Amino acid sequence: MTEEGLLQAKEFGKNKVWLLNQQNIPQINAQELAELTDKLNTAKKEHDKLADEVKEMNGYLKNLQNQLTGEALSDEIAKYQKLVNYWFVFSSSHPL
Repeated sequence: MTEEGLLQAKEFGKNKVWLLNQQNIPQINAQELAELTDKLNTAKKEHDKLADEVKEMNGYLKNLQNQLTGEALSDEIAKYQKLVNYWFVFSSSHPL
C-alpha cells in the first residue's frame, strides 16, 4: 500500500506509523462544503428534537411506572373499604 501511494510511513523515534496519504483525498469546493454543513446542522437540530422527545417520553414512562397497577388499586380500595366498614361497625356499637 505504501508503494501504491495509499499510505505514508512516518517514523517517530523507534516507532513507525502509517497514515493515509491525504494527497489522494478528493478536494471539495466551498459550495459542497456549505451544503454538507447545512445538512450537518439540520441533522443536529433533528437529533436535538428527538433527544428532547426521548427525555419527555422517559419522564412520562417513569410517571406511569410509579403509579399503582389495576390490581394494586383494587387491593388498596379493598383495604380502605374494610377500614371504613370496621369504623362504621365500631362507631355504631360504641356511641359517644
